[in-house]
Amino acid sequence: MANATARGAAPRPITRETAQLVLRRMPGLAAVVVMAVIGIVISIYLTSVHYAKVPLVCSASGTIDCASVLKSPYGLVPGTQIPITFPGMLWFVVSGGIAAWVLLAAMRGTRPPTWWSGALQGWGILGLLSILYLVYAEIVKLHHICAWCTIIHTLVLATLIVAYMQDTTIPTLPNRKSAGKVVAAKPTNTTTTTSSAKSAAPSRPLNNTARPASRPLTGAATKPKTPVSATTKKAR
Repeated sequence: MANATARGAAPRPITRETAQLVLRRMPGLAAVVVMAVIGIVISIYLTSVHYAKVPLVCSASGTIDCASVLKSPYGLVPGTQIPITFPGMLWFVVSGGIAAWVLLAAMRGTRPPTWWSGALQGWGILGLLSILYLVYAEIVKLHHICAWCTIIHTLVLATLIVAYMQDTTIPTLPNRKSAGKVVAAKPTNTTTTTSSAKSAAPSRPLNNTARPASRPLTGAATKPKTPVSATTKKAR
């Protein structure tokens, strides 16, 4: 798959066709954007529940107990009173922002900097280390599992996998429709010009239809008849 236009090229308007082409060629980045949106929504919900001090929509007994996990010291950023869901929300904003930025650049026919793939992979590794720490705290320290946190952890891990498997080649967009119309109009113009030139040329008679000028026939048949006088008629 060839690269798109150079980085310095003027961006082109995004159309439905170009958007569909880029999304088909780079489905991994589209999935990263979708997962980031889901992660942001969950993080906002958990953060709002923390400050509003309202019950969570989650099991409150047994192994799965979201409230026990989020209200524990491991549910806060170490040394602060900020819920751990807030930096999680920022993580999804960055990962989704990188993926969306690359997709928009490809739809406009421009090439983003080559470091975007390494940045997304490094950001995914940072997220993986964070969720490993949180999973350890849930299983070993708290003996409870947060269902909402598990969804967040799954999204982070999936983002990291996509970051390493995603093809970094920017797809080439088709030529603009306006350029195609100009090329298609050339044969029609040439035909019209040729037809006009032929109609302007003077017409000449065809050889097989031309008739030679009439000439008088020779022989007896060509002798004019002599008028017979009345006297000659009587003599006869």
